[in-house]
Parts: sequence; structure tokens; C-alpha cells
Amino acid sequence: MALFEEGNQAAAKGRKVEKMLERILLQDDDKRLRQGLETVMDKFAEGERWAVEFVTDRLDGKAVQKIEGTGDSGELISKVIVEFINK
Repeated sequence: MALFEEGNQAAAKGRKVEKMLERILLQDDDKRLRQGLETVMDKFAEGERWAVEFVTDRLDGKAVQKIEGTGDSGELISKVIVEFINK
């Protein structure tokens, strides 16, 4: 017996909105997409924080977030062991 099912479709359920948006955009030759992005760029030019973050994330990629952990005595954790228990 496999630990995980082959072809796990858990993430596919969340793509309904994405697929619907793609269909809508195809129907009008991306005119709405262009209008929406023009609006985003207007807000970017006005300095709206969300728009600046959106544009920079799309152009440069999201910034990497560094996470550090320490043990009980304050030392940095250098290794994490994940153990799966099959019951």
C-alpha cells in the first residue's frame, strides 16, 4: 500500500476560479485583463502599497523569507527531522 495516493488531486479543487477567469479572459481577447492591469499600474504610480507589492512580486519574484529557530539553550537549529508514522 502506497503512503500517498497516486495522482493526488487535492490542489486541483482550488483551481475552479483560475479556470473560470481564463475562460472569461479568452472570451474578450484579454481586454478586461488589460483594463485591470492598467488600473493596477495607475495605483502603482499613485504609490498604493498593495499595487507596488503586486508589481514588484510579479517582476522580481517574492522576497525569500528567512526563518531561524533556536533550541532550549539558545543554539540555532541546524537540522529538522520529520518522521511519518503509519498506523
